[in-house]
Amino acid sequence: MVWKGSPHGEYRTDHELTFRRLDGPVTERFDCGEQDQNEFLSKHAWDQQQSGFSTTYVAYVGGMMVGYISLALSEIRLPGPERLVSAFSSRFPALNIAQMGVDQRFAGHRIGEELVAFALNRARTLMNDYGCRFLILDAAHGRAGYYARLGFVVNLHEQERREREAKKQKRPLEDVSVSMRLDIRPPAT
Repeated sequence: MVWKGSPHGEYRTDHELTFRRLDGPVTERFDCGEQDQNEFLSKHAWDQQQSGFSTTYVAYVGGMMVGYISLALSEIRLPGPERLVSAFSSRFPALNIAQMGVDQRFAGHRIGEELVAFALNRARTLMNDYGCRFLILDAAHGRAGYYARLGFVVNLHEQERREREAKKQKRPLEDVSVSMRLDIRPPAT
């Protein structure tokens, strides 16, 4: 996939998807089928961006909103066997996919993959300019397989901690989001 554009402007892919940074409250029709994601976009995304907590990018095809992704700086802790061999610390800079949604009308058209590719592009820009090693997210329990197919792996230490906590609270494990990461460093050639 080839990304065109400037780091702060619009991005176009070979699939005619255009990304724009959110520039005000969302008033367009959008329904990804998940109330939390719909509500975040319509009621909280702009406030979160204005407060400096996350930045939301909206994806369009032919002027129609098809999806969105909210990104925030973060870090990930990888202790023990998950820790990178060459690292001096168990904490690593990361870009977090805080929220993401694809309008149901466009399900099955690989818009979600395009949103993740956009985030990967942003993370690699951060890596080159400031330092960033991972793209991270919390996947709904039923969506972890989707992200695994895109190259994400489960953060085992964090996931075990979450599951222990859920068991203590007698919550079903299906309600526990799955902590995942993608190493953004390009493979050595």
